[in-house]
Amino acid sequence: KAMKRQGMKDFFVKKTDELITVLNSKYARVEYAIPRRALDEKEFADILIVDEAAGIEVPVLLRITEDARHVIFSTTIHGYEGTGRSFNVRFLKKLEEDPTIEVEKIHMSEPIRYGAGDPIENWLYDALLLNAQPAEIGKEDLDKIRALELGFEILDKEELMNNEKLLREFFGIYVLAHYRNRPSDLSVLLDTPNHIPAVVKVNGKVVCSLHLAIEGGMDEELIAKIRTGYKPRGQIIPDLVLKHYWNYDFSRSKGIRIVRIAVHPNAMDMGVGSFALMKVIDWAEKNDLDWVGSGFGVSSELIRFWLRNGFLPIHITPQRNEVSGEYTVIVIRPIKVKDSVERMNVEFVRRFIEYLGDELSDLETETAIRILRSLRGNVNCNPPIFGELEAERITKYFEGLGFYEYISDIARPLVRFYYSNAEKAGLDEREEEILVAKCLQLRSWKEIGGEEKYRILLNALKKVWEWFLSKQKIIISQS
Repeated sequence: KAMKRQGMKDFFVKKTDELITVLNSKYARVEYAIPRRALDEKEFADILIVDEAAGIEVPVLLRITEDARHVIFSTTIHGYEGTGRSFNVRFLKKLEEDPTIEVEKIHMSEPIRYGAGDPIENWLYDALLLNAQPAEIGKEDLDKIRALELGFEILDKEELMNNEKLLREFFGIYVLAHYRNRPSDLSVLLDTPNHIPAVVKVNGKVVCSLHLAIEGGMDEELIAKIRTGYKPRGQIIPDLVLKHYWNYDFSRSKGIRIVRIAVHPNAMDMGVGSFALMKVIDWAEKNDLDWVGSGFGVSSELIRFWLRNGFLPIHITPQRNEVSGEYTVIVIRPIKVKDSVERMNVEFVRRFIEYLGDELSDLETETAIRILRSLRGNVNCNPPIFGELEAERITKYFEGLGFYEYISDIARPLVRFYYSNAEKAGLDEREEEILVAKCLQLRSWKEIGGEEKYRILLNALKKVWEWFLSKQKIIISQS
């Protein structure tokens, strides 16, 4: 309709799965693309329009803005497609602070689906908690939050259903903090026996909402079915561990999966989330459970939060989510299964190092580094063997007598071995960033930067080479 109103009467329509994905005329071409493809092809577009932008991870949105001519970000503020706080605080604020970007904001308040004040819309908002709001937090509350004078409660489901004030405070945090909440989220929490609501409170007000699920405890019959490809409901982490590690003992153990954890928007970055995690772990220990885990769309900020609280990554999806543009990571904090989880972490990091050069080459490098640093032990692998010729070549490179491209066959196995060991060589953040991007993710110099980055890589490789020689106590073999 929009193209016709612009006078474009004749155009080609392409459909995929009954959905229009391309409109093409002699005047213009409009094409739908998933976030990952949009990143790769953005330079070909005169205008990029990102619909429901809050559903896409902030690092992806920031990459979309790089070198793009004109970008329109649209997102819903209210309802189950509400933006959450991260879009405004972590994305829009960054754009406004960037002097090279001109930002124009347009707010549309006229309803689209209903007339203004329509009673059906009001009823829907009330019945489905679309207008749920978190509790108001005052100065006294904030003082107690900063001092971590907080309480943790496992909620009784009957109480939650019968106490509308508590229910609205509980779900209101999700409405503001999470994108694309669905009415079914609440029904799953309340109707599924192994799902548990929990909260952190200050002065009786909810400041953190948690949706927990008990998983594991698989019997031999279920394990046998999973081995043939069966996917059980409500067993996300044990099913994944069984299929990717064939760890039968872990699948028999029981633990908690944190389905959701969200902090009041005015109480973020004050330790509330970490407090909640520690209380969940305490509760799991008291109830004779073996582990606590979670899965989430990974970002540098989120993986840092989970690692800081003792969780270890054991899996990452090889593809980005087509809607959000995120990779999903699974993390576990062991209680009784420490050896098992640490072994999975070591094996995961071994695989992760290999994935970075292919499936995960576009993973944000800062996120990749944090995952690599999670290694709990050394990967069982032999050191690369370098002869006198390789030693001479890389030495000449360090002396400025050769290019990186001439020693990349030495650098790549060297760096893979370096990240297979828990002991490190004292690289600074910039050195590590360039090292991982170039030697593990195989990024081009255009993607990484200019001559300054070349010098940083040289210094980083020199440190890793010296670390390699000292650690292995190697006498370079005759080649």
